[in-house]
Amino acid sequence: MTPTGTILNRFNDDMNHFEHIIHSSIGLMYQTLHLVMIIYTAVYANAYVLLVVPFLLGYSIYIYRFTIGSMKEIHRVLRVTASPINNHYSETLNGNSTIRAFGTKKHSIKHNHEL
Repeated sequence: MTPTGTILNRFNDDMNHFEHIIHSSIGLMYQTLHLVMIIYTAVYANAYVLLVVPFLLGYSIYIYRFTIGSMKEIHRVLRVTASPINNHYSETLNGNSTIRAFGTKKHSIKHNHEL
């Protein structure tokens, strides 16, 4: 049986990915337009700048490949560490009436702060 916190974590992840894709697409469009304008201005001033552009592009790709692995690992660790918090939150909401009935509100709040 999959804990509710894990399901909420995955759903939250999906929503964040969707929002990230939209923001990234719009940001990429503006950045591409700015890059084209910068290259056009630099080439207009000095045509030899075109010789440097492929090297800069290659270096950017190298940096991207170098950092993408660590970024994936960081996101995986963040998802794993957030799962117990989401699980506790959903269990607290589901058992809210039981917590009130037994008067364990302080214990529940203390456990929430510990997580």
